Amino acid sequence: MKVRELIEILNVYGVSINYDTIENFKLDSPIYFAAVNDKERKKYEASKDKTKFISTTAAIHIPDLTLSDLMEILKSDGTGIYEHTKKQLLQFFRSDVSENIVFATYLFLHEVGHWYQFAKIHMNVELWFNENIELYKDNYDKIQQIAVQRQQRLMKDPSCNLTFREKHILESLRGEYRNIPKEKDADTFAIKNLESALYVYTNYRS
Repeated sequence: MKVRELIEILNVYGVSINYDTIENFKLDSPIYFAAVNDKERKKYEASKDKTKFISTTAAIHIPDLTLSDLMEILKSDGTGIYEHTKKQLLQFFRSDVSENIVFATYLFLHEVGHWYQFAKIHMNVELWFNENIELYKDNYDKIQQIAVQRQQRLMKDPSCNLTFREKHILESLRGEYRNIPKEKDADTFAIKNLESALYVYTNYRS
């Protein structure tokens, strides 16, 4: 099953969806919410009064892949995000719905949570970009430090795995990221609505 097919069943929320081809989706974040597209971002950056700039191109980006391919990307990203997320979803796994469906549904709902956050501030781009900005930057900088260290080791030995210390730090930084208010709120939305979304899927399938 393709991710697109699943999302078309689940999207009862009225959110805009962009399906990204294999040539242009983000490997490090294949499903994500974007407040503006590239063209509108340039208009925003050139705007004389950014505080009044309202987005018309907000969308959730979905890779146009199969569910299996999406899961393989998540499993092989080297950060352990797949295992971390799977632990959160154990209570939702059941015999009549595949783990891939549950996983992809959760990822989609997280981004729907971001869509609703953006809608609450009336699609104001400046407010969106600045909300929790220092927390995001601090977390990103810490992760980049680990990435640089790992890249240096990979240059010497392309087959080397994450060290115990790197895994421990990344786990801590994932927890830190998940506690950023915008992310925590989107996670809460996803968990709260996951059961009903899976009902929509199973009801449609039957």
